[in-house]
Amino acid sequence: MSASFASRSPYEVLGVTATSSDEEVRRAYRQRLRETHPDTGGSAVLFHAVQQAWEVVGTPEARAAYDSGSGSGARGRISGAGAGHPLTRVQRVRRRKLARTGTPAAKNVSTTSR
Repeated sequence: MSASFASRSPYEVLGVTATSSDEEVRRAYRQRLRETHPDTGGSAVLFHAVQQAWEVVGTPEARAAYDSGSGSGARGRISGAGAGHPLTRVQRVRRRKLARTGTPAAKNVSTTSR
């Protein structure tokens, strides 16, 4: 993969075509995650690009929005590395809880005093 991801579509980053099925996109995403994960010798930059590509075309709704030109990355390309990192799992869970209940998720706070 080239160093510049700003010029690549999410489909190119995942190694699929725009006509691939949702299942093919999901499989390609999981394969690319394994290939690029920093803990297994991959590059953090490539890993983040794969995650960003998934955010853009990972669900049928997001993919439809991207394909119609109205979704995230609507110009046909994903943002380059360093332009913003995807949310961590913990951040996504906290945002969903806040949206659902209006109350922030409690952080792990020790109840023992020192």
